[in-house]
Amino acid sequence: MSTPALGARRRAACDVKTAAPKRRKTPRPPPPQKKRAAQTLLDLGQRSLGRRAECARCGLLYVVGDAADEAAHARRCDAFRRGAPAARLERADARVAADVDDRTRVVEVRPTDARSLRAVVREARRTAARDLGAPTDDGGGGEDDAATAYVAVARGRAVGLCLVEPVPGAPRTMGVAAVWVLAARRRRGLGTALVDAARARFALAGPVPRRSIATTHRTRDGAAFFAAYGAGRVYAPTPGNMKQC
Repeated sequence: MSTPALGARRRAACDVKTAAPKRRKTPRPPPPQKKRAAQTLLDLGQRSLGRRAECARCGLLYVVGDAADEAAHARRCDAFRRGAPAARLERADARVAADVDDRTRVVEVRPTDARSLRAVVREARRTAARDLGAPTDDGGGGEDDAATAYVAVARGRAVGLCLVEPVPGAPRTMGVAAVWVLAARRRRGLGTALVDAARARFALAGPVPRRSIATTHRTRDGAAFFAAYGAGRVYAPTPGNMKQC
């Protein structure tokens, strides 16, 4: 038989709660860092792997074995050999200025035409500028120039280019900012066909006389061409247009 005091002590002991031990939080591991992609080259024992090379045809400096560089080199060399891509200018809605032969025609592209058409002109200008060694930003100007382009197109490629613009203070005078013909198509009258097409469409009053053509400072071949063509004086082209022909 328990006494009242003993019962009270037992109840007090039962009321005491034992505190549970605190668990230590395990620190979370830091998130894995993303590995940066790196260009790798497949080494098959070739001595030229990773070497910088300059193409004798197009002048491009590229890394041998680098996929992106090799692709860029292939595109540029293809443009030098066959001309810049210009399939857009062979569509039915193209503004044909002249038919040179059964496979080649001259298409007029104005500064106000659609961007898709001006993009073809810019690519042709890049090819021409590299070929002529023009000191331009990899293409002889931007898309905001005021020149009208006459592009010779054959089998979806731009094989010739003539850029013309008004000469300030000289009405009825056509300024020729540049003339270029693909190397494989030279000495066949294509340059003459380009300038003739530009002369015929430059003024509403009719074809511009040959003596009313002004040209830029030009290469030796360009000087010989315009001397034979009968062009007039030399002028300074609008900034942004190619300055060699």
